[in-house]
Amino acid sequence: MTPLRQVGAPPSSDLRVVLLGLGAINRRVAQLVTDLLPNVRVVGSITRGGRPLDVALPPIRDAGQLAAVRADIVVEAAGHEALKTWGLPSVRSSRTLIISSVGALADDSFRQELERESAMCGSKVVLSPGAGAGVEALAAASTLGITSVIHRIVKSPEALGTIGVEDRKVVFAGTARQAAARYPRNANTVVTTALASAGLDETRVEIVADPAATRNSHEILAEGPAGRINARIDNVPIHSSPKSSEQAALAIVRLLRCAASPLVI
Repeated sequence: MTPLRQVGAPPSSDLRVVLLGLGAINRRVAQLVTDLLPNVRVVGSITRGGRPLDVALPPIRDAGQLAAVRADIVVEAAGHEALKTWGLPSVRSSRTLIISSVGALADDSFRQELERESAMCGSKVVLSPGAGAGVEALAAASTLGITSVIHRIVKSPEALGTIGVEDRKVVFAGTARQAAARYPRNANTVVTTALASAGLDETRVEIVADPAATRNSHEILAEGPAGRINARIDNVPIHSSPKSSEQAALAIVRLLRCAASPLVI
């Protein structure tokens, strides 16, 4: 399929961004972009009800409108269903699609279709590391192979939707693919870990509900020919949403900063 825009053309002086979803993460992204990234401009928003972020930001309701705004980047933080609806139009109409709801890529057929369409259009699909840590090290180490990897998540029962848990409890143990299906709003980061390392069916996941938890914790333990990796991060939740971590928004802002800067770290 022919791309709807010339994706190989050089970007304008301002990086044009469309937000797919206006939940806690993308609202925080919009605030941080406004405050910290003067050469990044949010030019549209895609939401279920078409509600714009403010009066100056027009809602986008269909693929034609998305193509018309000529976005450089589409930033998704809207959930699996929204990504499956807007993923293909996004890679056809922009140079880059940043995905926050990475758990949707546990669906092999959807992931492969998105990859094929992106390759055909000359665009890129970038997975945000979200609230996790150590993804770059995992991806590098996977060049020689990863023999074992465990991703452990600890959140409050409220954040996990497991109200009634009174003591620390493992509420899930299984693979990354299973975790993505069981906890679609909480386990996106484990799919990023899996795709960066041993794979969806080989990456082990533990999800722990802890009433004493005041932060959202991710711990990754991996081993392979390159050595051992032990990465842990204790995230402060976004004030408006205990299920979402501040780091998830900051990870997206970092990707936007890298896209707009000649120096990438």
